[in-house]
Amino acid sequence: IILFENLNLQVQSLHLSYLTSDTSIQNHLKSNFNYSDVLRISKVYRDSLMNSIRDIQNRALLYSKFYAEKQSEIYSDTTLRRTDKEIKLAYSAVIDSAFKVFESIKTEKIITWLTPLIYLENNKNTTYVSLPITLRKDLTTLSVNIEPKKPEFGLQNYKAELSFPIQKRRYIGTGVSFYVSSLYSEAFSIQATKLDTVNTDYKLISEEPLKAEIGLSTLLYFGKKFYNSDWGGHFLIGPSLSLSTKVKPRLSIGAGISYGKKQMVTLGIIGMGGYVDKRSVVYEENKTYKVKPNQITVSKLDFGYGLSMGYIYKF
Repeated sequence: IILFENLNLQVQSLHLSYLTSDTSIQNHLKSNFNYSDVLRISKVYRDSLMNSIRDIQNRALLYSKFYAEKQSEIYSDTTLRRTDKEIKLAYSAVIDSAFKVFESIKTEKIITWLTPLIYLENNKNTTYVSLPITLRKDLTTLSVNIEPKKPEFGLQNYKAELSFPIQKRRYIGTGVSFYVSSLYSEAFSIQATKLDTVNTDYKLISEEPLKAEIGLSTLLYFGKKFYNSDWGGHFLIGPSLSLSTKVKPRLSIGAGISYGKKQMVTLGIIGMGGYVDKRSVVYEENKTYKVKPNQITVSKLDFGYGLSMGYIYKF
């Protein structure tokens, strides 16, 4: 039992040597003791114990033969009967104890000692190589939970959440922009000249409005960042509204550049279409009319170009 316990202590010390990174402690715990020593020493103990069991069994068998020869004499004497009973109990107890000790160092027991040591040896390299990761969103959170398949593997649990920001070159976004375009509406005044108490002449006089208009656009952008840069280029399309006395809808399409990451500023060149007020072909400027002109302008579809400047929020 003492020898077996000493072997167990050496095995456990070898096990503990894997749980420290201090080389001096590792060497002290191992003490030049290895797996082959465990197998060799345990075999010596098993063989020795088995020989002892056989010897005890042989002695018990010899006593049984002796009892068979002297049974009548032993049975007739009270002291001999008591001694016989004690001898048989002693043999039985010794053999039972010997088999229990043998069970504790049989092959299966030694394997259970060595298995966790082999797991520790296989996992003593602490380098971790991650699995392939595919990231598909602006911010991907990866949950990592690593647990040993069995507790006896002797590995630690690991759990973490890792966030990976990704810079995608392609982008889609929307935003509000101001624009200046070449579209404009004509405006006229009527000049009245009284000839007498009955007759009056009328003329159309152009107010010469600014040949441009400003407005607001809500645009959708489809673009791509330049390589390794916050600058990007895009196409744009969306509705617009002119900021004039008469608010008029517009449709804008064009291209531009942007700067920024999630939120960007943009400058673009746009083509724009929409209805504007133009002089009716019924009337001419500076021509005299005897009857006061009515409905001088009509709405006509027109196209122009312009510049837009605004803000993009990237999806």
